[in-house]
Amino acid sequence: MIKILAAIDKNRGLAKGNSLPWSLPNDVKRYRELMKTEGGNVLIGRTTYMQMKNVLGDNKVFLATTSIDSMDGVEIVKDINNFLSEYNGDLWVIGGAKVFEDSLPYVNELILTRIDGDFDCNVFFPEFEDKFEEYSKEEPITENGITYQFVNYRRITS
Repeated sequence: MIKILAAIDKNRGLAKGNSLPWSLPNDVKRYRELMKTEGGNVLIGRTTYMQMKNVLGDNKVFLATTSIDSMDGVEIVKDINNFLSEYNGDLWVIGGAKVFEDSLPYVNELILTRIDGDFDCNVFFPEFEDKFEEYSKEEPITENGITYQFVNYRRITS
């Protein structure tokens, strides 16, 4: 099963430049717990990898990039579409925006943190509402003055 794990604001904003415009320790804790308990492999873009490599744990990392041919500790993926069309097994797609966009047609579930607010982001998650339906959500949490909730979606099958 292929799942996306991401946090987005009310406009599907992911980031402002190369950083998150919010600080949500409980969201980070949830991310780490999911990655540890559910395991699986990780597909991540190069920029996001450089920011998150210290929190990836023991997961096998597939690094989506066209700018390098090899890097210690990761398997390079030059073509996401080709990789995902042939992939078998559990996989977490964890960013960035281009990786989310290219992966979306192959994804079974979206595990999202929906942040209540506009954070003036300039990097966005792709539109997904017409292809996925909500199947669970937790009660809203307010942390550091920011309200958010964990919402899960699955692909609509017809």
